[in-house]
Amino acid sequence: MNWFRKRFRSNTRVWYGVIGAVVIVALLLGVTALAGAHLGKKTLTADFAQAGGIRPGDKVRVAGIDVGEVTETELAGQHVALTMKVDTDVKVTKNGMAEIKMSTLLGQRYVDVSLGDSPEEAPDGHIERTAVPYDLNRTIEEGAPILTGIDDQTLSQSIRTLNRQLAGVPAITEPTFEALTQMSEVITNRKDQINQLITDTETITNIVNDNQAQLAVIVGQGRDLTQKIVAREELVTRLLDGIADLTEQASAVAGENANQFAPIMANLNTITQGLEKNRNNLRKLLEILPVTARLTNNVIGDGPYANGYLPWGIFPDNWLCLARVVDGC
Repeated sequence: MNWFRKRFRSNTRVWYGVIGAVVIVALLLGVTALAGAHLGKKTLTADFAQAGGIRPGDKVRVAGIDVGEVTETELAGQHVALTMKVDTDVKVTKNGMAEIKMSTLLGQRYVDVSLGDSPEEAPDGHIERTAVPYDLNRTIEEGAPILTGIDDQTLSQSIRTLNRQLAGVPAITEPTFEALTQMSEVITNRKDQINQLITDTETITNIVNDNQAQLAVIVGQGRDLTQKIVAREELVTRLLDGIADLTEQASAVAGENANQFAPIMANLNTITQGLEKNRNNLRKLLEILPVTARLTNNVIGDGPYANGYLPWGIFPDNWLCLARVVDGC
C-alpha cells in the first residue's frame, strides 16, 4: 500500500491524465447510450409496399420539420416494416399517413408524416396509410396493356423508314454546325459593332419619329411638285400637238400664198422647237431632281450650316485638271 502511494505521488500528473481519459470515455459512452435510448421519444411503425430507398438514420418530418428519425427497416412478408422514433408531442391520428419522399437530387429520402384529423389516435403508434415514391409492380401492370396494343410490325417499318430518311443527315449536320459555330464566332467578335449598330438604328428611329410631321410635309411637297411637273409636261405635249395640227393646216394654205405665210411658218417652227426643248427639260427634271436633292441634303443635312471644301471647291474640275492640281485627269 505504501508502495502504491509512493508511486502515485511520484507520478501524480500521469495518474490524473489516466483518470481524466477514463472519465471522458465514460461520458462519451453515456451520451451515446442516452442518444441510442431515444429518451423523450416515442415509437411509430408503418408498413410500406417497398423500402423506396429509405434507410435507418433518415429523417422523419411533419410539415417539413424534423421530429425524429428512422431507427429500423425490416422485411415482413410482402412489405417493409419501418420503425421510427419521434418526439412525444407528435400525435398521429387514426387516419394519419406516412409517405416516403425524396429530399435531395442525390437520392436522400425522408418519411413525411401527416398527422390526420381523426379524433382517435393511431392504435399502438401504427400508421395504416402509407405511400412510396414509386411502385414498380403497378407501373408494369399499367404499362403492359399499352405495350401489348403496339403493332410491332408497324413500329419496325416506321423505324426502318425513319432510318432511310435520316441516312444523309450526318453528312449535312456537321457542315451545318460548323457554319453555326463560325457565325457565332463572328457575332461574338463583332459584338461591340453590333451593339453600336443597334444603338445607331435606335437613334435614327427616334429622330425619324421626332421629325415625322416634317417628313410628311416634305413628302407631300415633293408629291405636289412632281404632279405639277407632270401636268406641265402634258400641257406642253398638248400644245405641241395643237401646233402640229395648225402647221399641217397652214401648209395647205401656204402653197397658195407662200410669200405671206413663210414668216408665220418660220415662227411656228421656232415655237415648236422651243416647246419640244422645254418638254425634254421637264422630263429630265424628274431624273435630275432626286440627285440634286441628295446632294443638297449632303451639304446642309448635318445641321444649320453648309459643308464645303475650300479652296479648290469653288473652281470647276477642268480648271483644276489644266492647272495639274488634281491627279488622274
